[in-house]
Amino acid sequence: MAASTADPLIDMAFLRDRAFAKAMAYGNGLTATVLAAYSDVEARTWPLQRTQADAVLAGGTLPPDAILTKLAAARGMDIEPFALVVQAKAQVFEAIVEAGQILRVAAEGLLSTSLDTPEKLDAAFEALRAQAEAAAAKVGLAP
Repeated sequence: MAASTADPLIDMAFLRDRAFAKAMAYGNGLTATVLAAYSDVEARTWPLQRTQADAVLAGGTLPPDAILTKLAAARGMDIEPFALVVQAKAQVFEAIVEAGQILRVAAEGLLSTSLDTPEKLDAAFEALRAQAEAAAAKVGLAP
């Protein structure tokens, strides 16, 4: 087994934790960009809206008190075109959530004890940042 080149005076656990926290803050900032345009209440209805939109687009019907029915009426739209709008927005947001989750899993790698020098940690962090920026660009988010 090769001897570690880590400097015993450098608290790598602290530096890894800090790098992980920075990566998480960066990822949270990306999703916050999207969420800032919507109220928390509205965002909490998105899974239900998506489920109802999928049902409508599959040929199903919704009861008059369904949230999608009410939202379409409030916007003066027929249910099918409104369901298409909801589905398209949901697909974009799901891609953003997926990219964020991939970033989260990758960021856990920053906690690895194999990153035993500040240089290795910095390189891993920069690689993760580049990966996150590429994923953000794919879904139309500027870093």
